[in-house]
Amino acid sequence: MDDFPAPNDFRFSRDRWERPARRASARGRVEAMPGNPRLTSRDARGATDRDVWGAQDAWDEPAGTRARGRGGEAVSQASGGASLVAALRCVPMVAALGIAALALAAAMALAGLADGGAGTAGSGTALGQTSAAGAGAQVASTAESPVSTPRSEWARGKVPYLYQTDPAWASEPYADDTIATSGCGPTSLAMVYVALTGRTDYDPAAMGRYSEDGGYVEGGLTAWRLMGEGCRALGLRSHEVAADATAVRGELAAGRPVICSVGPGDFTETGHFIVLSALTDDGRVVVHDPNSEARSHQSWDLTRVLGQCRNLWAFERA
Repeated sequence: MDDFPAPNDFRFSRDRWERPARRASARGRVEAMPGNPRLTSRDARGATDRDVWGAQDAWDEPAGTRARGRGGEAVSQASGGASLVAALRCVPMVAALGIAALALAAAMALAGLADGGAGTAGSGTALGQTSAAGAGAQVASTAESPVSTPRSEWARGKVPYLYQTDPAWASEPYADDTIATSGCGPTSLAMVYVALTGRTDYDPAAMGRYSEDGGYVEGGLTAWRLMGEGCRALGLRSHEVAADATAVRGELAAGRPVICSVGPGDFTETGHFIVLSALTDDGRVVVHDPNSEARSHQSWDLTRVLGQCRNLWAFERA
């Protein structure tokens, strides 16, 4: 391209363009005066591309890059000011990222606390329980030790509240573990023994030793035989009861406490022993759960409990 039309029929070539006048701002920066490059008219016909556009190394550069041999200090200040402006523009972004990181860390911390709190509440006094369903062993641990009926208050005709996690016997060995983790069977039988005999010689630890010595532990679990033939040497006798509300009410009304082997449900995730001791005025049943003080101090719908039973034994004195 040799030339190009300009307004008012003038034609201009690049070599006639002049740099806009510059002025020093109040801050010492060199600034270009507003307006377009001043052009002077000259007929550029026949000029070469180099004549029209000028040498490439002579083209104007953006304001603030260099001062072409003058005003170097002013240009340096302008560059520094531009860098400062660019840095200041990054400040809000950095601040926003920092706030977002803090918010994320706080959310994760709250989630961790929530997860911890949920786990504790859901576990209750049966935290960590795992047991084999067949024999009804119960693994349990509690954040706070339950309060068993004091030995001084054990009496005939009254089923005491005894808990396998009571510190008085929780750490005693049983079934290759401890009473606290596997002793729901001996603890249930100890409650029935006290209620029918009024004696205090068999607490959960002593009943656990009796069970092991008699061979009523199988594979680290309490065998159902402890509730049948196993009770005879204790001066008791038992018989199995159907999981029928009318039959169980009849046993309890006659003063015969019932031990139940229960499966997954309200009392365990696998297997467990509990004691049914009496009926309330409104026909609900009183449960003595050796692994839960909370579940022991409430009445239960009998049909609901029976729906979780695998076997039941009613006890009386021999």
